[in-house]
Amino acid sequence: MTNYSYYLIPLVHLQTLATSIRFAARRLGFPNNVNPRDVIKEMEASGKLKKHTIDKIKRRQAAHENCFENEAVWIGAVIAGNSVGLSSTWMNTMSIGYFLLRCMYIYSYINISTQKKTIFRTLAYWTSNYWMLIGTLSPLPLSHNTLSLLLGDLRQSWTRVQLEIKAYIDDNGQKYKVSHALATQKKLEGDT
Repeated sequence: MTNYSYYLIPLVHLQTLATSIRFAARRLGFPNNVNPRDVIKEMEASGKLKKHTIDKIKRRQAAHENCFENEAVWIGAVIAGNSVGLSSTWMNTMSIGYFLLRCMYIYSYINISTQKKTIFRTLAYWTSNYWMLIGTLSPLPLSHNTLSLLLGDLRQSWTRVQLEIKAYIDDNGQKYKVSHALATQKKLEGDT
């Protein structure tokens, strides 16, 4: 199966850019490219827009900033998961799931304006934040649910992470020989 997780990195970045208020500001008649960070203040000062519209623009800007804050962590999780050799199926599931959860989060952040309904945004936020982290730390095959398989997969993944670290740095900051790390990995895989 093709691993699409790396291909989703630019898509998630485009998702982040799409939440920007730039196009909404231009459409509403506020094309400030000299100081775009002050465009919301200009909208408020002009008196041309309703409070509801300005509030929605503010929520859109907040969603945009949040997307940028979370993007680096997600990219790190994709790189880490692929580096330790998680399966393409697993990485695709985690990456596509994250993208869809972020779509739900962005939509709810921009469009929910009542306190009572913000629970949906909160759920989407926390689920998307921990989706890749949990997925990277517990690579359970989707077709198996037994505790023994879970523990075995966690042990193998942790061993791979340790070997990756040892393959690059030892206690003195010197490089290990990759062949030593691969030999250790083969020995450990033979024990399981």
